[in-house]
Amino acid sequence: MATSESWVDKKSGEKVERTEWHRVTFFGALAKIVAEYASKGRLVFVEGSLRTNKYTDKDGVDRYSTDVIASEFQLLGSQSSKS
Repeated sequence: MATSESWVDKKSGEKVERTEWHRVTFFGALAKIVAEYASKGRLVFVEGSLRTNKYTDKDGVDRYSTDVIASEFQLLGSQSSKS
């Protein structure tokens, strides 16, 4: 899932947008609901806890990955809604 924010740059006056991507894990009945109703571009509310895992990449470098473990999920707006 992605979160986006936008603002007007004070120096240039141009609109700036930043999008960050997040890995979200759903379990059980919640996972079934998300699989059935969520779609690309749909605004959603997700609440959960963060879990950081350590792994070693193919070059032997330690890396970290943080996932959201979802406990709540709600569809917001219509399917074509974007902010």
